[in-house]
Amino acid sequence: MKKIWYVPILAIAMLVMMLRPLLYARLLSHEEFAIYSAALLVSSTFSILGCLGLQTMLQRRMPMDLLAGRFRFSLVLLLQSLMVAIVCFLVGSLLPVLGGEAAGLASAGLLAGLFHGLSQQTFLLATIESRSRGESIRFSNQNLYRAFIVLGAGYIAYTYRYSSTDVILAEALVSIGLSVLHLSATFRRGKYSFSILLAVALARFSKIDWASAISLAAVIVIGFIFANGDRWVAAEVLSPEYFAGYAFVWIVIAASQSMQVIVNASFFPSLARAYAEFGIERVFMRVVKISCFILAAGLLFSMPATMLLAWLINEFYPGYVFAASILPLFIVIAVFRFSDFWSSMLIVVGKERPLLAITVASGLAGLSLWWGGLQLMGHELLSFESMAFMALTVTVARYLAVVGYALKVRLGEC
Repeated sequence: MKKIWYVPILAIAMLVMMLRPLLYARLLSHEEFAIYSAALLVSSTFSILGCLGLQTMLQRRMPMDLLAGRFRFSLVLLLQSLMVAIVCFLVGSLLPVLGGEAAGLASAGLLAGLFHGLSQQTFLLATIESRSRGESIRFSNQNLYRAFIVLGAGYIAYTYRYSSTDVILAEALVSIGLSVLHLSATFRRGKYSFSILLAVALARFSKIDWASAISLAAVIVIGFIFANGDRWVAAEVLSPEYFAGYAFVWIVIAASQSMQVIVNASFFPSLARAYAEFGIERVFMRVVKISCFILAAGLLFSMPATMLLAWLINEFYPGYVFAASILPLFIVIAVFRFSDFWSSMLIVVGKERPLLAITVASGLAGLSLWWGGLQLMGHELLSFESMAFMALTVTVARYLAVVGYALKVRLGEC
């Protein structure tokens, strides 16, 4: 019962983080908010790619290592994950340094987005230890402190420079600094010599199960592409004003994914421990209960939520009223993504490679349905509304496919 207090603490942290784009939507022009949103898109994309699957492997392994008294093995993998993230950032930085562009961002904005992604990746690695120990309140406090400091640093940067790029850089520097503090505490808690762990980490790079890591990375990357491909396409084909509106309403989906992070912060490690102690039956039943409840409740309240959010936009964000037309679609997408804990189950039980195949197949099926539906209705392929329909069909198709496979795994057919 004491641990349950992590929920309101982490909820406040996520709420503060969600206030950032809402704040800058009011403060920045459509053009500057489009740059800010595109930089966050680059950041989230890098944080998915940054460790090449090692972060997910570490998240799955550390609770088991702690249970078995092998914490030093997880610390070595943690160091390896950090090194891979830094190398990926340096390689990715070649694109903006050489004058390349992406998501409508010029070199400076693109580099800032990549650095922001590195800071996000580092913070995720720095807080894995508290989640793996089941210390949800400590994890929540780590996020709460960061949320307020990041919001304050970004606002100060805006006040002095009025630039979205400066806001992104300020947020990144704060996250990097806090990550260093948390990582230092983790290694002190491990009671192992950092220099020895670093030497072991470098020497054992070839011993990493790269096949499993790349499979995990591929699952996450492909899933991210299908889940966020609409935003990338929107960033490339829509005008800055319309992309700003699209990114503004997309905050609903981002909020749902943040809520899942709140729940999964303790749920994923508990699944890993339950699988290690009791097997798949206990894991499956936990996922059924939480996923079905969230899906049913979310769909039930989707219409009142749509009406409330449409009113709030009209009252407080009149410059984005034109974007409210896609709000109902995004709320349904948000409900499905929040309730998807089936993927966590499959990763915990080691089914990342079948999950990759399912993600690709269902994503392609969703895109085919989207394209065929637009052709039948005679709608424009790359319009503001069609991007939202793309996200909806891909999300629902993947959800149904993953649920079907999870059931087969439970029945022992896979």
